[in-house]
Amino acid sequence: MTSGNLKPWQIVLFVAAVAALGWSVWNVLGRDRITQADEIVMVDVNTGELFVKDTSRAIVMPAAHPDTGAYSLVPVFRDEDSGELKITSRSVQLLRRIDGDHAAIDTESLVVRAEGEPRRIRRK
Repeated sequence: MTSGNLKPWQIVLFVAAVAALGWSVWNVLGRDRITQADEIVMVDVNTGELFVKDTSRAIVMPAAHPDTGAYSLVPVFRDEDSGELKITSRSVQLLRRIDGDHAAIDTESLVVRAEGEPRRIRRK
């Protein structure tokens, strides 16, 4: 094809294709990367024990306690305003699937009653 034979719709299609390609390259290469956490802090909802689990592999929720094998661990986060450890509202739904009294969780405020430093869970 020569430039004299191009129809207007072909020019529009070519410009749109170049724009789409440019946007795709910018979207893939030009944006800041989102980093994923290397580990997650979890609490045993019955005892209040804290654990740190590696996230390089998928984690089943609730996660298994490393000593007992009971599925009683849920993720926690530190509330920016109060500084307290809490579980997410999504984790509250997991409590129905966990046996025990859930003594380490205040289900109203979602605050975790935990003591000590988190213990690292070793990968098997």
